[in-house]
Amino acid sequence: MTETPSDSPADGDAPGAPPSPLLDALAGWLLLASFAHLMHLAGWPLYVFGTQLSLLGKLLVALARLGIYAGLAWGLLTRQRTAWAGTVVELARTFLCFVATARLQEATLNSATYPAGWAQCLLAGALPVVLLANAGLAAGWRPGSWLDFAVGVSARLLGPLTGLAALWLQRQGEAFAANGPADWKTLLRDGLPFALALSACEGAALLLAR
Repeated sequence: MTETPSDSPADGDAPGAPPSPLLDALAGWLLLASFAHLMHLAGWPLYVFGTQLSLLGKLLVALARLGIYAGLAWGLLTRQRTAWAGTVVELARTFLCFVATARLQEATLNSATYPAGWAQCLLAGALPVVLLANAGLAAGWRPGSWLDFAVGVSARLLGPLTGLAALWLQRQGEAFAANGPADWKTLLRDGLPFALALSACEGAALLLAR
């Protein structure tokens, strides 16, 4: 008797999983956020809650984010449950950091193009575009005051979008449940350590900035 081909989904895509390009696009954003911290290591100012970090603090935070974000991006691409949990929590933390910064240091959004202090945590994925804009300004491009306005509006849109992305990704746990359940217990157990480690680095960097 001949066997009929299986209609089960391919390995790595669980039943009910969202279209993989959406998850892959999110992984690409994490990679951008990771490599954007190379800009900070090369000299671009790094801010946490509107406070510019010292050189040592910048190295501490930039290296921590670079490594963790790159690892989370790879984990999303390979549908690892720990990366799912870490990304959900970091998206939520990014949203909270954006709200706190906008509340405490609203001027950060007014200097949107440089130094782009609003691009904290995963919002750093937008820094390559901001770098291109600054390169154009350095080359003689004169767009007028609308550039800071446009980037500021974009930042105000991206900030809340991270919160929505956290809610969306949390509901996609089935795509990462091949090696066990992806539930709230897993989310907190596997996701919080990443957020706590990054928060500790940022707290230490703020102390060094005083």
